Amino acid sequence: MEKMIGDCLSHLGYQRKDESDKERTHFLSWMDASPSGQQKRLQASKADDIKKQAQQALVAYGRDNADLEMQLIPEVLAWIARIDRVLSKENGNILLVGRAGVNSQEALRLAAFQLKMEVFVLNMTRDYTVKNFSLEIKSAIMKAGVEGEHCVLFLEDHNFSNPTFLEMVNSLLSAGEVPGLYTQEELDALLGPLKEEALSEGFVEGVYSYFVDRVKRFLHVCLVMDFTNAQYELHCRSNPALFTRCSMGWLGTWGSDSMKLVPRIMLRDVFRALDARDDKKDFSLTNELVHMHKNMGDRFSPAHFKTLCKTYEKIFNDKSSSSGENLKRLQVGLAKLAEAEENVDTIQKDVTTKKAEMEIKQREADEALVGIQEKMADSAEQKKNIEKIKKDLNA
Repeated sequence: MEKMIGDCLSHLGYQRKDESDKERTHFLSWMDASPSGQQKRLQASKADDIKKQAQQALVAYGRDNADLEMQLIPEVLAWIARIDRVLSKENGNILLVGRAGVNSQEALRLAAFQLKMEVFVLNMTRDYTVKNFSLEIKSAIMKAGVEGEHCVLFLEDHNFSNPTFLEMVNSLLSAGEVPGLYTQEELDALLGPLKEEALSEGFVEGVYSYFVDRVKRFLHVCLVMDFTNAQYELHCRSNPALFTRCSMGWLGTWGSDSMKLVPRIMLRDVFRALDARDDKKDFSLTNELVHMHKNMGDRFSPAHFKTLCKTYEKIFNDKSSSSGENLKRLQVGLAKLAEAEENVDTIQKDVTTKKAEMEIKQREADEALVGIQEKMADSAEQKKNIEKIKKDLNA
């Protein structure tokens, strides 16, 4: 019985105690190989298989859009699966609650990309007004209600600078419409092309009801909120549709085990350089980074932790570059000293050889001088003898 309950809970996303992250099963629609246009069925897949597919999806996403800076740790893979299950069904709206930096936005974008859904985001400016907000959500509503295509309206905490924005979203979630959003002329232009489609589908409640029904079915409102935001509780109490019309995903924050995986992903080059060093110190960089983050308390989010990792990487690269330049200069200096030492040795050898040759020449010169002196002495003696002979002859 316990095993059966555990299996059932694992299908819902819970992890058994005896189940590793790699063995954990998730259900995703984009793992289904059904042809495009057909309803995708949820397929059971292991975490490793999902990770491989997600890595390929990130590459494909980066070719068409900006790169997603996403750490595919086990928790993030589970969130991707949950978001996919919500977006792959009609009337699928989701509220993701978690700290900044837990990859909620990235997981949502990747899941929507795999489901081939366009994601609408707000282009907030300093003087952003209700009129600007209305124009932007109209684009998403038209995509769903008029074109009949699944799309995502993505909203975050900072988008609700005006309480009216969230009230309009609450109305959109609960009723599929925002009162006063369209004038009668705009509605007539929107609903005209839908009359034949409504009749062909046997919809008899009126073309406007058909339009609202399509908005509910095809427009997926996805909200990302931080529970540490001062306005979080007020927003939730004032807008009940966030809970009654949305599937809620409590992302919270990263656990210690997952956080230890992040530096290995973000700092691959740093770890590769450290592992290759001969003077490796007996400490764990991962543990040190996590310990530093934990010591800062709950006010620091995973976004801060990722910033810490990036900062460490920058400092490491700067110091490595500086040390490399200093080492290069030192090596050049040592090479010059070695060259000078070699030259000195060569000169010293030459001097020794020249000295030996000079000693030989000096001995030869001394011997020649002695010979000359002896000859001069002989000459002087001979001269004296000649003078004596001359005196004897004259006498």
